[in-house]
Amino acid sequence: MTDAEVITLSEITKESIAAVEGKTTGISPDLEASLRGEITTWNVNRNKVKVTISGKVDVEAQRLLNAITERVRVWLGFPALNTASLPGSFVVASRLSW
Repeated sequence: MTDAEVITLSEITKESIAAVEGKTTGISPDLEASLRGEITTWNVNRNKVKVTISGKVDVEAQRLLNAITERVRVWLGFPALNTASLPGSFVVASRLSW
């Protein structure tokens, strides 16, 4: 995958470029083709999300982008949702000792 494609996949997945690079190294040609298709769809639709003064969002475009994000995350081996990027989410460090 090209550097530009990896950067776009990083934007789509909300993961670091390094994490995406690690997941895209040595992928199959079929997966690479599928990812390129999703990148194309993402690029066509990412600026179509409109928010009006009343706060309404073009939900069709947003739903499409959310579906692409979830699908690409799973294809690359990330959890379907990046909980670190969700509003109000937090991480609790813990140590388990048995």
